[in-house]
Amino acid sequence: MVQNVMATAAALLSGAPVFLSGALVATIVTLFIGGLRARRDRKIAWLQDQLRLFYGPISCLTNQNGQLFKLIEKIHDEHQKSFSGQHTDDETRQESLVKMSEHTIGLGNLYADRVAKNNARVIEIIDTHWHLADSADRDILSQFQLEYIRYLTEYKEGGTRGVPMRIVLELGPIFFMRPEMISRVDAAFQEKQRNLHKERTHWW
Repeated sequence: MVQNVMATAAALLSGAPVFLSGALVATIVTLFIGGLRARRDRKIAWLQDQLRLFYGPISCLTNQNGQLFKLIEKIHDEHQKSFSGQHTDDETRQESLVKMSEHTIGLGNLYADRVAKNNARVIEIIDTHWHLADSADRDILSQFQLEYIRYLTEYKEGGTRGVPMRIVLELGPIFFMRPEMISRVDAAFQEKQRNLHKERTHWW
């Protein structure tokens, strides 16, 4: 009897370390998986903020600008086809041609004004949520900010009035929005959507 009790106690004692080791391994695995999940959740939250507050809204506006640029170019081309070299000795007809030409140019300018309004919204987003921009995108975003400031200063406010033409030309052209800005923002937006989907579909 005593031997049986002793044998049972010995078995329990010998089995206890094995049991504790298993529990310890399970705890480590749980902590590891929990850490991965916490890290994934933080990454998902970061990507969601970037998409919702920064890259999503900017991508919407830059892509709209891209389509507007195509429309403006089409209006310009049609204007050239319809009115370039058109002249008649009929005064009434000539006046009508001039008015139609001006209206066509005016239509293109209306769409250009829409681009300018979109740019103002892009600037507001960049200024408000700069912390959400990837470091790789900051140079091109800063370039856009500079050109928007130049647009306001040199064009809208007439800042170059009285400045020698040589200096104005040295400053270089002002772009409403460079094509590389549109393509870069669109690429970043799509990349972040893919990364978000990837993070959400992890098994842990």
